[in-house]
Amino acid sequence: MSYAKLECNKGFTEEAKMSLSDEQRAVGREGMIQTGGLEVSVIIRDVRPKPNAVDYLIEPTAGHGKTWIDGHQVKIVGWSE
Repeated sequence: MSYAKLECNKGFTEEAKMSLSDEQRAVGREGMIQTGGLEVSVIIRDVRPKPNAVDYLIEPTAGHGKTWIDGHQVKIVGWSE
């Protein structure tokens, strides 16, 4: 699974860091991840900050389960920053 560092995630790079309130804005938003040659729609359910990065707790929009994933692997739909 990988996305190149996306414009929507620029806050997670060393050049610009997001505040916790900005990170929390991602909760409840739809995102897309790539896995096994598929692009999967997910909902971000929680945020876990770590030094210079963030993890998202995601679940698929169809199907079951939740997992933590590195924030750089999630393309947030409609993110306008």
